[in-house]
This record gives sequence, structure tokens and C-alpha cells, in this order.
Amino acid sequence: MRKVGLVIDELFVKHINSFDHPESPDRVYVINDMLNETGLINHLTFLEPRDAKKEDITRVHTEKYFQIIEKTKGKVILASTTLELIKIPELKIDVNKQT
Repeated sequence: MRKVGLVIDELFVKHINSFDHPESPDRVYVINDMLNETGLINHLTFLEPRDAKKEDITRVHTEKYFQIIEKTKGKVILASTTLELIKIPELKIDVNKQT
């Protein structure tokens, strides 16, 4: 039987795009809650996060997009929208529950 791996980190909930972008802290919390409520969390293998390599990024994005993103490494980029300070709740994942 194949195992399903999950990479999760507090960094994922701190990654805030524009407010209409699908990648948002809410998305992480909804997935986290669903995994806990259904018990699926107990059947996952947890993987350590790592920096994406160029090959990882260009599997789903163009070379041009990669070059644009590469120039932002180490820089803080704020969207043109007004950002408010938000309190980020703690994720409820117990990595010791893996089977």
C-alpha cells in the first residue's frame, strides 16, 4: 500500500498573498481541520519542509516566472493591498500520531 506524505509548517500559514488568492492561511486551517475530524491525519507520513529547487518550481511554472520569483529571494514583498496584523492560530497536527 502506498503512503501519503504531508509537508506542513507554520510558515505555510504565514504566507499571505493578495486577499483573493487561493493560497491563504484559511486554506491551511480548513485542510488541517478536515484531516483531524476525519481521522485521516493518523494515516499520513509527515515530511520535513525544504526549499524548493528550480526543477520543482519549473514543473508547474514557466522559466520566466521562475526567474522573476528568484529575484525576490530574501526580500520582503508586500502586495499593494493594505495588510492588517492578524493573529495566526496554532495548527492542531500531532506529528507523533503517524502510522
